[in-house]
Amino acid sequence: MNDSAAVEGWDEPGLLDATGWEPATTYTLPSGIVLSADAMEPTVVTSTVAARNVSARGDGSFVVEMEELFTGWFEVANLAGAPGSTVTFNVSTMEGTVEEYNMANAYTFGASGAGNFRMRFSYNEIQYITINGLSKPPALADVVGKRGQAARGGDAGAIRHPPTRREEELRIS
Repeated sequence: MNDSAAVEGWDEPGLLDATGWEPATTYTLPSGIVLSADAMEPTVVTSTVAARNVSARGDGSFVVEMEELFTGWFEVANLAGAPGSTVTFNVSTMEGTVEEYNMANAYTFGASGAGNFRMRFSYNEIQYITINGLSKPPALADVVGKRGQAARGGDAGAIRHPPTRREEELRIS
């Protein structure tokens, strides 16, 4: 996320026209092509995971250990840095490993030099977060994990899992 490229009021009518943004391009689909919505159910936050420990590494980075291994997202609040500087977040499931499977994110500070980072576009398996680019470690309370799970069914955010083999056997018998 690049907060230095933020456009104040981007969601207000007429602003982007005044800043010189080009209108969106429309395309006609070739014959026989059908466009449809993604049938994937949304992933929802089911609980939070606290940070257990923050330690400094010899290279100037900080490692945040979460209370437990979880699948989801994380947020880091109250970040501070020089305007235009970038903080990177590398995620791992194993102690001593900085990053697995390209699980990395970045945040670039805007003009205020203050900000909050929240993963938004993908989720990871997380226990350790290595943070580069901060002059001081984040407070434990400023790092929060968000456990995610696919929302199933249509009733008011109910979370259901597919039946286990044993549940299927009981249903059939």
